Amino acid sequence: MIRSPTIAACFLFFATMAGCDRQDVRNQFSGQTSPANNEPPAMCLAMFEDGLPSRYIINGGWRDPSMPIELIVLGKTRDIPENHSDDGESEIKVEKVLYGSLPDGTIRLKYKMGHDTEKSHIFGLKPAVYEDSYQIKYTRDASELDNQKALSAARFDNHVLSSRWIFIGRELSAGDDFLHDVEIVKSLHGPELQKGQKITVEIGGYRNQKGKIPKVRDREMIYFVGCARLGKEFSDIRPEKKTEESIYMLSTRLPVALVDDVKAALGRRNNYPIVKVNLSYTYVDTIREILFTGTNAQAISMLGSSDEAAMILGRRTLEYRGKDARKDLAAALEKDMFPAKADCSIYRIENLILLLKLAGQAKPEGDLGRLTDKYLEVAAVDPAGKSVSSRILTWFLRAFNEKDVIDHYSKKLLAIRDKAEGEWKEDLQSAMDAVDVEYNIELLATLEKSRAIKPLTLNQTGKIIEAHFSEDGKILRTIDADTALCNWDGLTLKFIKSSRLPEGMSPASVRHCDGKYVICAPTEELRRSGSSQTSPLKAKIVDADDGEVLCDVVLPVRGDYASFSIHWMKDSKFLCNGDDEIVILNCVTGETIKTHKIQGRDGLDHHIRGISEDGRTAYSIQDHHKGRGLVVDTMDMETGKWSNICENKDDCGNYGGLVPGGKYLYTISSLVYILDRKTLEIKARKKLNGHWPKIFFSADGSRYAVSISNDAFIDDKYNFIEDREQTLILVVDTITGRMLFAARSPADRVRQVAISPDGRRVSAVTEDGCLNIWELKD
Repeated sequence: MIRSPTIAACFLFFATMAGCDRQDVRNQFSGQTSPANNEPPAMCLAMFEDGLPSRYIINGGWRDPSMPIELIVLGKTRDIPENHSDDGESEIKVEKVLYGSLPDGTIRLKYKMGHDTEKSHIFGLKPAVYEDSYQIKYTRDASELDNQKALSAARFDNHVLSSRWIFIGRELSAGDDFLHDVEIVKSLHGPELQKGQKITVEIGGYRNQKGKIPKVRDREMIYFVGCARLGKEFSDIRPEKKTEESIYMLSTRLPVALVDDVKAALGRRNNYPIVKVNLSYTYVDTIREILFTGTNAQAISMLGSSDEAAMILGRRTLEYRGKDARKDLAAALEKDMFPAKADCSIYRIENLILLLKLAGQAKPEGDLGRLTDKYLEVAAVDPAGKSVSSRILTWFLRAFNEKDVIDHYSKKLLAIRDKAEGEWKEDLQSAMDAVDVEYNIELLATLEKSRAIKPLTLNQTGKIIEAHFSEDGKILRTIDADTALCNWDGLTLKFIKSSRLPEGMSPASVRHCDGKYVICAPTEELRRSGSSQTSPLKAKIVDADDGEVLCDVVLPVRGDYASFSIHWMKDSKFLCNGDDEIVILNCVTGETIKTHKIQGRDGLDHHIRGISEDGRTAYSIQDHHKGRGLVVDTMDMETGKWSNICENKDDCGNYGGLVPGGKYLYTISSLVYILDRKTLEIKARKKLNGHWPKIFFSADGSRYAVSISNDAFIDDKYNFIEDREQTLILVVDTITGRMLFAARSPADRVRQVAISPDGRRVSAVTEDGCLNIWELKD
């Protein structure tokens, strides 16, 4: 599995998502706003659960305290013979303690491992709740020894830096509600706690189970506390604790033998850098961040660790060092990228590329450009791709902006692809698809070809929300935000006449093939988007040519009736898909023609996606409920009987409908797939680079229009500008996938696109209520 290139930002992402509001943090303990020494508070980089960074300290306060790992050791396991243990136990023979403190050389485990291990492993351990034993939280290979040592040091320093109080204490009692009574033996750091003072400490993960009370750890321990809360803020705790008494929130506790290490770590507090983080997307605050203190070479070795926590520690350190690490990063990448098939270094290579990009080297003239050129030179003389990897090539290409890829690498990539052989040819195509090489080349060429086609002007008076061409193309029908129905000459775009929807009503669905009929419902009902519909909805059907109300209809219950599941037929009928029934109605008379009850069928949702041209068959298209693939079911419109056509095991999306013309159906995600209706064989596919694609077919299905929000803005000089979105409107040949027309939308979002029956005009209604119409010459 390829890790996302955005993982370099996950450290700050976790910090952002910690959910700490500034005022909430500052109120966590008696109005005090900072540690005793007034230093910036700390974020927890190395608080790990199962070896992964799972929670963070912001401003010295825990959002989710629980008992973390107390001990990390290198050792071997073996099961204790049954005659020595009734319950079945195992033990770890410790070879080295990496974190924490252990008085003897063996650790008991309250379960059997199931086998003896001759090979040494690294074990992360937390104490068992009720017995004097440990639980294994994670296991690492012994080859990770250096990385785990670095991680252990960071974990320890983090506990020290991020704790508001550090003290030696002795547990007096353990309750069944996380709350333990502790006597202060000696205060080491933070607001003074008096020797002999008895306080309440919340220790996560010690809930009562089966009537048992956690065992009291009566030996002295070092307690690390991030914040405190008032007892009255807790629920479901002992009544005597619901007072103004402070309850101290434990981050971890460690053996007292580490007290000298704690004092040494307190002296290192100022060695760690101050960084800024976003709190809940609202505030920016300063923290001290724990970083690795070793050399660049040691930090680079952590980048390929199987332990994601170690990898993040190394990456964040190198990212912080920036230009000082650039030469070492480039040298390591140049050494590691060949031979590229070595899986042991694949993630390290990804991280090296990512860090060089962050260091400002993602330019053709920079370190990444030089190494990319070298990689392509090797690929050009290796038609079988034995010494190169499509994944590594993808990471190289993704480091550059789209214009650099097109200008500097597209011709080389196409030449290499044409000479490639076997599986490498397909792998190389995947790498090119990942950075949209061919899509962008075609897009730029089509934009240039479409440059002279300017939108036609419609003298509209209001904000348009829908536009449809009549079946013969002679009339253009529009609906505006003021519920005015307007007819325009389809050729000259001159205004013909207008009418209005009934007062207090808004359009819920328009017959898409010609815009002739409009289902409208009470405006207030439609505005309640997301609310559950508890009763059938009363609606009216209006003739869009003259505004005449043709009939009243009752639509079945739908969970979210702001988005009706309505499908139109040409012979004045339409289908409405409810939660438990499917209703077929006449849109002129309002007569209910058929009602079919929906009955559960193996998890299928019976959401109709289209109706065949003869009006006899409805189609349901959805992903396979047992995993990857597509399932198509049909319903006989006369009998309501469901049948399964076939399944497709390809991962081709789960949203789609029917292509007009009777032969194909489509699915759409980042790709448009055209599939045979009977066999689900893929007939065509088209890559789309963007978000939220909307697809609209011509009347004969020979072409379709899509509106997509593109990641990169393309300016008038056809430069790609990153970090700006732009909506594009494209017209594509259905089967060949050839792009026929491309235009930049004047607004960020497009509500609807329509193609005229002759395929010569394409209209787009934008979110700001404007209608743009382009006349295609070819």
